[in-house]
Amino acid sequence: MRLIWISCGMAALGLGALGVVLPLLPTTPFVILAAWCFAKSSERLHAKLLAHPVFGPAIRDWRDHRAIPRRGKQAAVIAMAAAFGLSLVMGVPGWALAAQGVVLVVMGSWMLTRPDPPPHREGPDPDAARPLPLPEAAETGTGDNRTAVSTGAEETGFQGTGAQGVGPQGRNTGARTPEA
Repeated sequence: MRLIWISCGMAALGLGALGVVLPLLPTTPFVILAAWCFAKSSERLHAKLLAHPVFGPAIRDWRDHRAIPRRGKQAAVIAMAAAFGLSLVMGVPGWALAAQGVVLVVMGSWMLTRPDPPPHREGPDPDAARPLPLPEAAETGTGDNRTAVSTGAEETGFQGTGAQGVGPQGRNTGARTPEA
């Protein structure tokens, strides 16, 4: 399932990247969808997207406040109007124009009723990429020279992969550790 979520996130991110250069394809909804997919599958990709200087603030505004920036709302309304205008110019049948108009009005109204995000602080956002949980560690050694040794299982996200036993003085015994 993890691979499916990562694939969906990559596809959404690709569509969002196309939206940067194609005027009628939205960027922000696809990037938010990508963040949601990555949150379900890959902490690393999710954190990387949240830390992105362009996409990160919009994702965090939506995640934290369910807010859409005013500039984004304006761009979306302009894109919706342009799409409807293009449909008129192309001579799309009346029933299709009516359906398109209803959908655009409903979606535009919903979007315009979303709050604006609070003003952003100057400088880097310390919550941009919330820190990943620290791996569980096993203490080894004695006295004041104790060190933390990661088992490696928590880094992969899979139980029982690569976890090695640690013997006295912190040496790797090569034995598998029991699953927690």
